[in-house]
Amino acid sequence: MEHLLTQYIPHASKLGLHVRPTIPRKLVRNAVRDYVPDVPEDEVVVLYDNTWLRNGKDGAVFTAEFLVFQNSNLERPQLIRYGEIVHAAPERKRLGGAVLHLDVNTGRATITETMDFGARPKALDYVYKFEALAKRVNHGVLPISRFAGRATPQPPCADAPASEAIKMFFAALM
Repeated sequence: MEHLLTQYIPHASKLGLHVRPTIPRKLVRNAVRDYVPDVPEDEVVVLYDNTWLRNGKDGAVFTAEFLVFQNSNLERPQLIRYGEIVHAAPERKRLGGAVLHLDVNTGRATITETMDFGARPKALDYVYKFEALAKRVNHGVLPISRFAGRATPQPPCADAPASEAIKMFFAALM
């Protein structure tokens, strides 16, 4: 999964997306202290910062095995292994925010966890496409070797619609 993370989630600090090795140390440290204390800092592959202050205390941490996200300090962190994701569905909010609904198989039931992209909704497109790919790779639909050597997609400019990001993503798969 580390390869998929680094290939399909770009380093785009304006979108709150930071990819190893260029993740600001302060953001990783704040995330680890605030909502992922059991994850060593060097295991963080991608960090999504969903804070208005850009301090990393809310958002998501992606490792090679799982993701952990916390939407706010009022909620407990959610740890999700990539193999447990059954379905991912993005939702745009009327006032410009966005969320990603993740259906997660817990063994006894499938529950829906919701990841907030309120501070930087344009990052949703990249995380959603990674989650969809990770699900297909984990369920044997796509071999991981198919993605070797792919170039990292560049984020669209701030004026480009989200559909441009989706078109770029599918073009990279062809």
